[in-house]
Amino acid sequence: MNPAPQNMNTPRSGRQLVLLIAEHAYFLSHRLALAEAAVRQGYEVCVFTRVPAGETPAPRAGVNVIPVPIRRSFGNPLADLALVATLTREWRRLRPAIVHNVSVKLCVLGSIAAWLAGVPGVVNAFTGLGYAFRSRGPLAALLRAVVTPILGLGARRRGTWALFQNGDDLEYCRRRGLVNYSRSIVIEGSGVDLRRFQPAPEQGGEPRILFAARLLWDKGIGEFVEAARMLRGRGVRARFTAVGDPDPDNPSCVDEPTLAAWRSEGIVEWPGYQEDMAAWMNRAHVFCLPSHHEGLPKVLLEAGACALPIVASDIPGCRAVVEPGVNGLLVPVGDAASLAAALEKLVQDGGMRSEMGRMGRHIVEERFGVETINGKILALYERVQGRLAAPDRVSA
Repeated sequence: MNPAPQNMNTPRSGRQLVLLIAEHAYFLSHRLALAEAAVRQGYEVCVFTRVPAGETPAPRAGVNVIPVPIRRSFGNPLADLALVATLTREWRRLRPAIVHNVSVKLCVLGSIAAWLAGVPGVVNAFTGLGYAFRSRGPLAALLRAVVTPILGLGARRRGTWALFQNGDDLEYCRRRGLVNYSRSIVIEGSGVDLRRFQPAPEQGGEPRILFAARLLWDKGIGEFVEAARMLRGRGVRARFTAVGDPDPDNPSCVDEPTLAAWRSEGIVEWPGYQEDMAAWMNRAHVFCLPSHHEGLPKVLLEAGACALPIVASDIPGCRAVVEPGVNGLLVPVGDAASLAAALEKLVQDGGMRSEMGRMGRHIVEERFGVETINGKILALYERVQGRLAAPDRVSA
């Protein structure tokens, strides 16, 4: 798919912002509000992303979506080099003030293209360290060996900032020389639309435990299924629902024979990917995300905004949202028995669910509203361009 820039001959304001994002759907769900906020602040915004065949992005004032062929995972060096060449060519033409790369892979490729194109400002957003840094095995080790020196060199370039969603990921990268600590910042997540995601009265019937994520082993779907088996075996009456599709580009994707076996087992409901997550949250009683590693999962913010108590893994990205005993429970990574025990506690105690849900909504309102988060990112853009003084500390 070739880029199709629009209005490239119009006069430039000197405040061009490029967002490099793997999937158009992710842009719509996680970064559209940021793009619109940037337009209101005077930026012209171009989004380089993969747009599925046959899909035409809706026109939006001040936001130009440019389709480019992106794969989320590493694995095809020729395709990655071709993408770098395309981005370099387009960014030389656009002359953006800032390029904001989202995900580890695009931080690598986008940094190379920005350097070749002479882009003065780069924001590398580590939305989670993912497979390359958190997984074991020869493939992950090889990816680390390739990625580490590129990120390290890019971090030395003046005008390059690193954006993290939790402090633990920042410290991990700092210790390995992947970022410049003085040009690194923590902004917690991408925020949540508090008007779209709102509490609803708890529905009657058997409590529904909702999992929502890509169907990856790293997201804890295996532990979710095993916990469902354990509770069913103990006679606990609850409905288990897993919303999401497989992601074949990810090495952690659950294979189709395993998914087929789970579906035939009938313990978990499998509605697939669902567009209206607010409606699914409002049908649920408990939200569950036993993930192995996260930056700061937006789905937890959505669950909190809908006043759902949360059961999640005790990892940095989830700890940023869940306060144990306040708005949810945390369990050890990979421990299906502990997960089942925590879920059973909330299934059996409606009062606990109600109080934790109330506190969850309060926490999200205080810290994670999309306007609050986007305001911090826009302030970072000003800082990258030298319009604001550097912060005294790395967290915003």
